[in-house]
Amino acid sequence: MAELRKELPNFDTLMELANRDPDGLEHLRSSLIRDFIDQAPDNQRQRLQGLQFTIDMERRKAKNPVQSCMRMSQMMHERVTDLCDSLNDFSTLTAVPPVTPSRPAKVIPLRPRSWEDETDDS
Repeated sequence: MAELRKELPNFDTLMELANRDPDGLEHLRSSLIRDFIDQAPDNQRQRLQGLQFTIDMERRKAKNPVQSCMRMSQMMHERVTDLCDSLNDFSTLTAVPPVTPSRPAKVIPLRPRSWEDETDDS
C-alpha cells in the first residue's frame, strides 16, 4: 500500500478555513481520518472504522460544537477508565504460577577479591 501522507495545516490556517469555509474544513478532517484508517494495518482497520463511526454519531447528536467536544472528552475518559480497570483487574489475567524448585538450592557465599589477593597470585 502506497503511503499517502497529507500535512495537517497549522492552527492559523485551520482557523481561517473554519471561518471562511466550514465545509472545506470538514472535508479536510474526514479526508485525513479516512487516509489514516486506510493506512492502518488490516487487523486494526475495522476497529478504527467502528470507533470513527461512533465518534461521528456522537458529533451528530451534539447540539453545538462545545457539546460535541464535551462528548468526545467523555468518550476518552471512559476509555481510559476502562483501560485502568482492565490493568488493575488481575483476576482476568492468566497468571503463570511461580516455579517452585523441588529442592532448595545451595547458596555459595562469594567474598570479593581484594587487591592483595591479586598480588599474591603473581
